[in-house]
Amino acid sequence: MTVRMKALRTFLMPAGGRIPRGSEFETSEGMARGLERKMLAVRMTYQTKVITPEIKHAGGGWYELPDGSKAKGKEAAEKALKELMGDGA
Repeated sequence: MTVRMKALRTFLMPAGGRIPRGSEFETSEGMARGLERKMLAVRMTYQTKVITPEIKHAGGGWYELPDGSKAKGKEAAEKALKELMGDGA
């Protein structure tokens, strides 16, 4: 299993060459534990953001949909959003 890591300082990695501080790289689980123990790198964790589709009031009775199109009136915008999202909305 590969692990995504970020270098805390510049170091030489066996068979990986020079890893500059701040760069992201992938390595094996065993190597990752060793790098963490020596405080040379930390594991990268990524969080995903859930985006909820919504309409935005653009003023003057107009609403903007997530795809950038506009609709006149809130009911029309909600209907267009439902059509745009299909069964997911």
